[in-house]
Amino acid sequence: MSNKKIIGTLKVQINGNGANASKLSQVFGMKGIGGVMKKFCDDFNAMTKGRENEELRVIVTIYEDKTISFVVKNEPVSVSLLKAINADKGSGTPNMVKKGVLSASKVREIAERKLEELNAYDVDSAIKIIKGTARSIGVDVE
Repeated sequence: MSNKKIIGTLKVQINGNGANASKLSQVFGMKGIGGVMKKFCDDFNAMTKGRENEELRVIVTIYEDKTISFVVKNEPVSVSLLKAINADKGSGTPNMVKKGVLSASKVREIAERKLEELNAYDVDSAIKIIKGTARSIGVDVE
């Protein structure tokens, strides 16, 4: 990494290969980095080509000289779970109204994909985290 002084970070969710200036101008402008928005959009879209159906989390690091660097992470667990059951949003009362049921193998697949981003050392711990998120949005796991 560089020795530049970090003055802030910015977290946004963007669809893969879907970054454009009109969607990001307000967010980037508030942080005073509107001048690098075009380059960010071009770099992000090139990096995420082929991932159009994923809602990706992006962490943008802002440096003192108004340059940026960014890291693209996988989509949030809740989004992965909702896609797996073909729902657009979770349950408002997850203890009473269930939105769907997932198999244990699908939960394992999500846990393996998200393992490096979760606070877990192994897949079994990641599965417990995924099951907790599923419970909180009204998804049962078989």
